[in-house]
Amino acid sequence: MVCQHGGAALGWACQHGRADCSKIQPNQPCFLPNTIKDHASFVFNDYYQRCKSKGGNCYFNNAAVITAQP
Repeated sequence: MVCQHGGAALGWACQHGRADCSKIQPNQPCFLPNTIKDHASFVFNDYYQRCKSKGGNCYFNNAAVITAQP
């Protein structure tokens, strides 16, 4: 999943979407690069992998798209 933009969507995924955002915190494995784009891509993917079987989608107010490329 690739983030196009999405600070608000990132906050939602971390607070309400059940995404594991602990790995993008300072001194954690996915903190760097420290950009909204990179953090959102990680978090949106985590959310989607956890919730796709429960009806979760990747819309995030048009901030993300599904892609086959890493």
